[in-house]
Amino acid sequence: MRNIWTIIKKELKRFFTDYRILISLFLPGVMIFFIYSFMGNVLSDSFSTSEDYIYQVYVQNRADSGNELSIMLENALFNVDLKEVENEEITIEEIKDKITNKEVDLLIVFEDNFYENMINYTVNSEISAPNIDIFYNSVETSSQEAYTYYVALFNSYESFLANKFDINGKLDNVKYDLATQEQTTIMVLTSMLPFLLITFLFTASMSITPDSIAGEKERGTIATLLVTPMKRSELALGKIIAISIAALASSSVSFVGLILSLPKLMSMAEIDLSIYGIGTYLAIFGVIVVTELLFVAIISFISSIAKSVKEATGYCSAVMVAIMLLGVTTMVGLSSSNIISYFIPAYNSIQCLNEILSLSFNLVHFLITIGINIIYVILGTFVITKVFNSEKILSNN
Repeated sequence: MRNIWTIIKKELKRFFTDYRILISLFLPGVMIFFIYSFMGNVLSDSFSTSEDYIYQVYVQNRADSGNELSIMLENALFNVDLKEVENEEITIEEIKDKITNKEVDLLIVFEDNFYENMINYTVNSEISAPNIDIFYNSVETSSQEAYTYYVALFNSYESFLANKFDINGKLDNVKYDLATQEQTTIMVLTSMLPFLLITFLFTASMSITPDSIAGEKERGTIATLLVTPMKRSELALGKIIAISIAALASSSVSFVGLILSLPKLMSMAEIDLSIYGIGTYLAIFGVIVVTELLFVAIISFISSIAKSVKEATGYCSAVMVAIMLLGVTTMVGLSSSNIISYFIPAYNSIQCLNEILSLSFNLVHFLITIGINIIYVILGTFVITKVFNSEKILSNN
């Protein structure tokens, strides 16, 4: 029992007095707390419209809607700019185009003589109930909000009238959601692909790099390599290149698998990958390559200064949480077009991927991302070769 207690005290002392182990133990938990808190706060704001936003709503045949519904339209629980189609020099199709282009939030169309038909309608009659058509864009938050509000409002009014009218009852031949398939595809892919890709890339590097460098240090096998007639810088470069090739192969397979699985994964959404051409995929692959090289350089440096695979993995896990936090920015709509953001490693890759997938490719941003990441890789490789030249670090002293 005494020996067991001695081991317990020894291990606890090591855990709580070594700053490296303390960081690897507690930093990921702290960062997860902040990332989850950040995501919770941002998500609550990103899918709602600001209080001072003015909803743009067009109404046709408002005079035929009856006094009650006309009052409901005006007395909404939010700021609304209500325009009557008859008073504007604009057609219904033009309004629909504006909804598709996110310039207008809603179009409400009452059929001719709506109120009179509603009063005279009986449930068992052979004629159809008078209908209200509401056109919106589900991709635009404000449009979706306005649509949900007015549908609930009209349904509440209709429940008091014993099913006297329908809302969007022409389901067979009318499309009420005016978001295009291209817009839906872009919304879905930009919200998830940059995050998933950046996670795949870092995981691929992290799965092999610590064992290749820190593992050899820990097992003592790197000492054998150091006594061979080889420059230590060559040893460092050889390892980095080999790790980069393996990591790129791993992340490329993950990327292809993800793309192929997207149609089934997102079967509820209208995903059309044909909107992307070969140029789009080549641009994505270019960003993937330089980002993977960047991650290999970062993880190789961490592994070269760590004393064991466990320690290296602990540090890398903390960095991975930070990388995932950057990836979350596209999921919650925090993309930045500021050119300065394209000088920030990893973050520039995420922003560039978001632009490419949004079909808003910017050559300047792309070239900055590629160039600046290559510079970081070169600097990182230089630092790693210096670390390999340090006998104290490589011998774990």
